[in-house]
Amino acid sequence: MFTIDLIIQDYVSTIRTVGLTEFFYLLTSIFDPSIHFILMAVSVSVLIYLFRGYKYSLYFLTAIFSGTVCVYILKILLNVIVTG
Repeated sequence: MFTIDLIIQDYVSTIRTVGLTEFFYLLTSIFDPSIHFILMAVSVSVLIYLFRGYKYSLYFLTAIFSGTVCVYILKILLNVIVTG
């Protein structure tokens, strides 16, 4: 591991709590590109379309898709183990 990795790991271990771990586990589960994530994104997009219009719905889907792709590219580039 690089020095920065060890520094970050040491810091995170000092602020770690059960609630925080569960919160980030939940976020990881929600934003995992699975069928549940896709259904959630499409459902929210439909709601946005109904209340705000096509343009905002498209912005939402673009942001979600771009964010997911960026996270996985960064995980690959930084050699972070992606579990599924």
